[in-house]
Amino acid sequence: MAYGQRLRLVACFQRRSVVLYTVADGADFTCGFTNIKGDVQPIPDDNAMRSTGYTHDGPCEVWLDDTMVMQSDNCHESISGKDYTIDYSSCTSTCTLYWFWLGVRYLKNEYSWQVYKACVPLSTSARRLEGAANESAVLDF
Repeated sequence: MAYGQRLRLVACFQRRSVVLYTVADGADFTCGFTNIKGDVQPIPDDNAMRSTGYTHDGPCEVWLDDTMVMQSDNCHESISGKDYTIDYSSCTSTCTLYWFWLGVRYLKNEYSWQVYKACVPLSTSARRLEGAANESAVLDF
């Protein structure tokens, strides 16, 4: 599945807004401040996931490769706090987690969109860091 099909709203927004905004310094257009070719992470125990928290209204989605595992039309209302769970069962060996969130806020008498993205390579065989063997790994971004 093409990147633009994962969160059609993000893809549509970006195609129409190429002239209207630039990507933040140091960020990648596809994966934000994460590195899709970075260190492979273990799949978290207990289906754990942690984000910065949804501080603005707006839709979000989480994908494991081509499988959507979480979606909400307004993550600010539907996900309280920073910790939640997703179903990692579709990642049977290696996969990439894609996280997208379109935050909208009213600023200077107009609405503005903030596009948040992260890409995390995962593997069922990735090793946990030493000292963390008895702790649940949590994807944290």
